[in-house]
Amino acid sequence: MNFLNPFVLFGLAAASIPIILHLINLRKQKTIEFSTLKFLKELQKSSIKKLKIKQWLLLLLRTLLIIFAVFAFSRPTIQSSIPGFTEYSNTSMIILIDNSYSMDVSDENGNRLRQAKKIAKSLVNSMKEGDQALVMPLSGNLPLRSFSWSTNKDLLNKSIEEVQIGTINAKLNTNLKFASILMTEALNLNKLVYLISDLQENIVEEIDTNKYFKNDVSLLVANVGRNSKKEFSNLSIDSVRIVSTIIQKDRPVEVEVFIKNHSNKKITDNLLSLVFNGKKVAQKTIDIGADELKSTAITAPYSTAEIVSAELQLENDELLPDNNFYFSFNIPKQPFVTVISESENLFFDALLTNLKSFNAISDYQFINDVKDYSASQEKVLIIAKNSLTKQELAHIANLQTNGAKIILFAPRDNLTEFLTNSKLIGIDVNSIARYDVKPAEFIKVDKLHPIFSGVFKGETSDQKEVESPQIKVEIPTQNGRAIIETQSGNFLSQYDIAKSKLFYFSVPINSDWSDFQLLSLFPSLLYKTITYLNTSYEGQLADQINQNSLLINTELSASTKFSVLAPSGVENFVDASKSGNNYVLQIDDKSQFGNYLVKNNNQIVVAYYSINPNKSESDLKSMNEDVLIKKISDIGIESNNITILDDDRNIEESIKRAKLGTELWQLFLALALLCGLAELLVQRSTKNIE
Repeated sequence: MNFLNPFVLFGLAAASIPIILHLINLRKQKTIEFSTLKFLKELQKSSIKKLKIKQWLLLLLRTLLIIFAVFAFSRPTIQSSIPGFTEYSNTSMIILIDNSYSMDVSDENGNRLRQAKKIAKSLVNSMKEGDQALVMPLSGNLPLRSFSWSTNKDLLNKSIEEVQIGTINAKLNTNLKFASILMTEALNLNKLVYLISDLQENIVEEIDTNKYFKNDVSLLVANVGRNSKKEFSNLSIDSVRIVSTIIQKDRPVEVEVFIKNHSNKKITDNLLSLVFNGKKVAQKTIDIGADELKSTAITAPYSTAEIVSAELQLENDELLPDNNFYFSFNIPKQPFVTVISESENLFFDALLTNLKSFNAISDYQFINDVKDYSASQEKVLIIAKNSLTKQELAHIANLQTNGAKIILFAPRDNLTEFLTNSKLIGIDVNSIARYDVKPAEFIKVDKLHPIFSGVFKGETSDQKEVESPQIKVEIPTQNGRAIIETQSGNFLSQYDIAKSKLFYFSVPINSDWSDFQLLSLFPSLLYKTITYLNTSYEGQLADQINQNSLLINTELSASTKFSVLAPSGVENFVDASKSGNNYVLQIDDKSQFGNYLVKNNNQIVVAYYSINPNKSESDLKSMNEDVLIKKISDIGIESNNITILDDDRNIEESIKRAKLGTELWQLFLALALLCGLAELLVQRSTKNIE
């Protein structure tokens, strides 16, 4: 037996009141005999016995009257049907529909989302007058305020029909939290949550210590596809990585693709396609074993310097969304180079003029002060000052936080200040190395670094000799990625701080320190580092795939106004906030899988962001039901209040059996009234005897 209003049971304590009063009335009184009352001793013993029996009967009736009245108001129910009594009272139910993309498969009973909708509609159509319900899809970013109770069946059925496949995985924890809040507003004491899902492993988060519900809520679970015998054949694109570390127009872009076979059989000759801006540019066939995760590379060039909307496609199988993976990358225009030095350096001027003539850079300039420079895309900064103060180093550090691309040559003056404060920009220099007897030379070169791409023609030994300058004095570093080393430390090293890259040379452009600027290595290394800084691509896919915000450099737009073009062609206008040298664009539209194009207020494309399927949705196996019950009971629904509906072929009958029950308040109210009536009759009879 369950009680819909269990707190009223505390009223059972009132049943002790008649007993206490009876005991008080039984206390022994002092007897004083009067001669005129001696006839009382002659009362018949049978009359006294009758009086005592009726007094005990009154005590019993009064106690039962209170007990039955309390039971009636606590609204007891039993899990069986009794003719003549009403079934469960009015119900408030929340229908949770799993609309994650794994529900887009079809089994013997058809599409699983349509099956879920059919179950939900049967729940709504079974509502009686006074029942209320609401529909909540599991995949989506709808706020709590968007859900409200309704007693209108037509409106609820319309809400069910409007549920579409979502782009994020089902989040049962979040929706149960919402449900617990909404249940506090429910009008009825009978509270039910219906979960309709394929019960994948990812539906419940592993760790959740929150207790969302009290013990007055029951959960019924309809496992869609529970009895399906179908074996699904499904490949998914698990993840993607751009292998190319330098991306330039007309240069091949290599992409590594990780593909997962979720089937228990081998799949052969599946066609993988690479698409740039809507056009297929490369294809290859793949074979992949049962339950295997396999990587493969696919390559294609692109001929224009612009942001490229890219897509990888597998052939259609039984689950369509995970056959596509969307991403984008930027093929930058030629960089603009700024040189900071006390005067125009002839070496830099000659080199940059030559690079400009070959269209390797767009242009260049000389400035004197670091404070006059601002970082942005397609800009490279060369710092070749005679001295660097603490304030200048602090400003360089600020440029690093804004993603600056920097080539730094060691200063030659005020070296103590540089040694003391170089850690501000992430460089660890401890001392000045002087070679008075024999000049230092290169002893090790990292030829696998991208700036040496194509230089050594397949040779991989780090000990291969490279044309080395004669170094008399240097300020070598002891940290960063060592690219070229001397006896005392790093001659050339790379530092990646935040989204900034910095190359440090341990010598200035000065013949008193070395002859580096006189060798052919100097223009070659400088050109390679400029190109690498402008076109390097390392792990940036994570910044624009399935994110909640997007950073856009302020130089790409003069306004915080942007428009976002969805894959469907619908355009929305959004406002961004400003943070440093970037606009922060909140990504609210995630309604479709695909690439979303972002334009500035001049309708120029400045960025893309991508929404891709969550790889955990591609595994179509269901969670063990005992594990599900354990996880859900951990967040506040008692395990004995959780019911797994056992027959998805006749779900209406399963639901009817699960809801079957009888409310007994009418019975207990009738018993209380009978006790009251009997008490009146016995009371009148007792007075006659007395």
